[in-house]
Formats: sequence, structure tokens, C-alpha cells
Amino acid sequence: MARSIVVSTLLFLIVLTGVALLNGPILALALPLVLYLGAGVLFGPEPLQLTFEHRLDNERVAQGTPVTVTVTVTNHGRYLEEVQIRDHIPDKATVLDGHTAVMASLRSGESVTLTYSLDAARGFYEFGTLTVEATDRLGIFRRQATLTLEESESLFVVPPVRTVGQIPIRPMMTRVFAGYIPARIGGPGIEFFGVRGYQPGDSLRHINWRANARHPGNLYTNEFEQERVADVGLILDGRMRAVVHNGNQALFDQGIMATAALADSFLTSGNRVSLLLYGHYIDWTLPGYGKLQREKILQSLARATVGDSQVFERLQNIPARLFPSKSQLVLISPLLPDDVQILRRLRSQSYKLMVVSPDPLAFEESLMSAEERASEATQIAIRIARLERALLFRQLRQAGIQVVNWRIDEPLDQVIRQGMVRPVMRDIGGLL
Repeated sequence: MARSIVVSTLLFLIVLTGVALLNGPILALALPLVLYLGAGVLFGPEPLQLTFEHRLDNERVAQGTPVTVTVTVTNHGRYLEEVQIRDHIPDKATVLDGHTAVMASLRSGESVTLTYSLDAARGFYEFGTLTVEATDRLGIFRRQATLTLEESESLFVVPPVRTVGQIPIRPMMTRVFAGYIPARIGGPGIEFFGVRGYQPGDSLRHINWRANARHPGNLYTNEFEQERVADVGLILDGRMRAVVHNGNQALFDQGIMATAALADSFLTSGNRVSLLLYGHYIDWTLPGYGKLQREKILQSLARATVGDSQVFERLQNIPARLFPSKSQLVLISPLLPDDVQILRRLRSQSYKLMVVSPDPLAFEESLMSAEERASEATQIAIRIARLERALLFRQLRQAGIQVVNWRIDEPLDQVIRQGMVRPVMRDIGGLL
């Protein structure tokens, strides 16, 4: 309860008692309270006339990087004997150093500055709201106000980007620009493609002398396979039913970091990359090249959240028409049994499809206590779940889909390289 209300109530009761009892000494007790309230009215704070500036030392940082915040408040009104200023910080941010609130006295035209550093989880944050409370020295009357910037400052905390190197993909169609993907077309390149007749202007270094010896009178030259860039579509699965999570959504965060690493790899190789966030809603990042597209994808991943939606409960509603025909699609998902049929359908639509699957079983197992993990019932359940997951992977590979199982405690680049080779070797061994 405000002090002014308490004092006014007490004054009223004293006066009422003194008048009722016609007692002068009791009425005299009210005089100090009258003076007390009068001083508060006379010297109390006027309507607040404050402005402020809010500055971040960086508007975009990687997760785990501190951000320094500087807030400067200026008084344009009368003298404020005592004013408390408090900056509003996001819920997922933690103050590392400094203070988000300050108590000061401000004369007209005088300013006060507070500085602090914070660490925020991956996400998008807005700053620019202050709570101000001014009071007189006696603490009788208070004035409160909430100050807001016309244009709030924004902060993107993007996921860290791991380096995974060049990922070998073979989409059915490539673009016209030179890159690193074999295009199944003869021309300048590195890998041998075939032999054709010599044409004026061909390099003498590429003449096939053995073919010339077998066919006297004709001249042949080696032809190499062109290497070009391609369209790559990344699809991040954010369905609540697919993502195993604890309170921190750790497995989904690992999927986000995998998506960032894949986007960086494909963009570094010169490909045109797009991103589709699929879950609670659809967030589509248009295809693009280079560093600008990399930043767009990282900012989209910074806003990504797990969600639950009846419309997007299954992968069947993926808007495949957003992706160019015969392009390379990469799905980052823990996978569910009913996803197989839908992924087969995508593969039948002339898309080359690769699945990078953060292992939910290994993640759940890591959350168990030692006693839970050692129990016989848990071990049997884990074996059954792993057999079901292995069967799911086999069905996808039989449909021509590349599958990479990623235990999040293993390096992603190593897992991708092994996952791109080992399943093929196993299939060959089975045929032999």
C-alpha cells in the first residue's frame, strides 16, 4: 500500500476521533501528519518528462556470445529527488555483469547511464522498454511510467555453425553455373566422362592416343564431366510429436545446429539453398546464394520453435512445389514410422532426398539415470526401438533415399561422411 494512503487514513482517523471526543490534544496529534503530507505535496515529483536511448553493442551474435547493453536516461522536467530506472530484459536472457536497474537523482537536463552484459539463448529478442518510478525524499507520493522506444532494438542470437566440409550430392538436375557437383554432361571438368571426335580448339593434352591408334585416320579426344551448382532445399522438422525434448528442447536445438552446418556447407560450395521450417507453421526462406543467404537462414533458425499443429502433424503437407523439380532435398528430422510413405512419394517426384536424423533413442538414453539405464526392461525396450529404427532406415534406403543417423555426441562432419558411404557398402555386400 502506498505510504500516502496510509498517512492519509491515519490522519483521517485521528481527526475523526478528536472531533468525536472534542479532545484538543488528540487533534494536535494530527498536525505533524498534516505537515508531512503538505511537504510531500509541495516537493513531490512532477509528471515525468524523461527520454532514453537504448544501445546494443551488436545486433547479431552467435549463441554463447555476451552482448553489452547501454541505457541512457535524460530528464527534461523538474528536479527528481529520487528516481528508479529498470530495463526490461527477455525471459531467456541472463545478466552476466552489471545491473539492469539504477537509483539516482536527476536535475533538469541531467542524464544517468546503466550498462550491463547479458547472455541469451538462441532466438529473436526486442529491447526498448523501461519502467521508471519517481518519489520524493519522504517517500509519500510516487509517479510511475513505462517508457517505450518508437522503434525497438532487435537482437538475433543465431545458432553456432559447425564446419562439415563439402557434402557429396548428385541431384538429377544442376544449374548453369560452375560448381562441385557432377552434371552428367561432357565438357571442362576433372572426372573422365567419355571419348569423342577431335574438334578444332580442343586441347592437345586431352587427345586419346590409344583410340587414335585403333582407328587410323581419325583423331579422338577425352571428354570430362562438367561440375556445376545445384538447388538444395533444407527441411527442418519441428513437429512436437517428432521431437524428443526435455524442458530445454535439446534435441531440436541439435537439429537446428545441423541445419546451420548443412546450409553453410552447401552455400560454400556455391549452391542455391532454401530453408523450410515445418511444424507449428511453415516458415519459408527463398532460395539464394552466398553470405547474404547464409545470414537469412541463420536468422530464420534463430526464430525456429517446436510446435504442434493438426495441419502439419504429418509430413504429407510439405509444400514440395516450393522446391525446383529434380533438385536435392535434405530433411533434418528424428523421423517417425509414418514418415516413410511420404518420403517415398517425394523421392518418386524426381527429387533426390537425403535425411539427417538426430538419434532420439541415444538422446533419451542420455537423459536416463544409471539405474534406469541398467534395468533389464529398459535394455529390452532400447533394443526393440533400435530394431524398429533400423528397419525404418532400411525401407528408406531401398527407396533410394540417403539416410544419416546422427548421435549428437559424435562429430557431425564425420557422421555425414560415414553415413554417405557405409550404407552403400552394406547394400553391395548384401547383393553379393
